[in-house]
Amino acid sequence: MGTGRVVCWKQFNITHSFTLENSFYGYDFGEEESREFSEDDYLTVGSKLCDSVFELHCVWQEIQKELNITNGWLKPRLLNEKTGVPAQ
Repeated sequence: MGTGRVVCWKQFNITHSFTLENSFYGYDFGEEESREFSEDDYLTVGSKLCDSVFELHCVWQEIQKELNITNGWLKPRLLNEKTGVPAQ
């Protein structure tokens, strides 16, 4: 309850707060698999994070439009369509 994103939500009504954690070294699963991260790996993480935030922004705008039209009801089909989840 005391994490930064929960405090942001409670005090400032920020609904889209996330935590990104990453190793400063890499990973080691014993002799079979280990890898040290490179500068390019961290640049890729940063780039993909920015792409994801932008995509969330675009999807959220579409979802907000629908919520305004339907007085807070979001059709599951539209949510799946906007988020890329395949229909079941």
